[in-house]
Amino acid sequence: MCYSSISNAVNSPLLRLPAELRNIIFHYVYADKTYVFREDVEAKAVGSYRREDDESPSDLKREACVSFVCRQLNAETSLLPYKLGVFSFNVVAKNGGYAGLWMLEDFLGERTDQQFDAIAQLTIEQWSDECRKDWARTMPAAKWLATMEEIANRADQMDSW
Repeated sequence: MCYSSISNAVNSPLLRLPAELRNIIFHYVYADKTYVFREDVEAKAVGSYRREDDESPSDLKREACVSFVCRQLNAETSLLPYKLGVFSFNVVAKNGGYAGLWMLEDFLGERTDQQFDAIAQLTIEQWSDECRKDWARTMPAAKWLATMEEIANRADQMDSW
């Protein structure tokens, strides 16, 4: 164990707390957060996310900072946003396709296997051109992937008829 790890464990008020209490604190920080991904014509960065209940980017940064304080906290908290949060993707049905689906593909493609497996709540909402929500469904990411693969396989079978 390196000196900084020992120093953190001895001097940090947070790390001196029992793991059970730290977990309660981490649950408070990460639970019930909704991260919304949607195309926004006014946004400078397309596909950026924001919390649904609070549009302040500083809150997102503050939540993420816990994982970067030290290696121990990173190990304890790095998967918590995926386990406890809700990742919501808004897609719009347009011209026989879905605008915004690329954000879901990019997001999932950029996750590690551990992060992907930890995603407990992934919501896809379909909106019409008239800004009306047609449907929404929440499932773990792995179940969404299996569902999408099944749909793709059925489409391939239909194409081969």
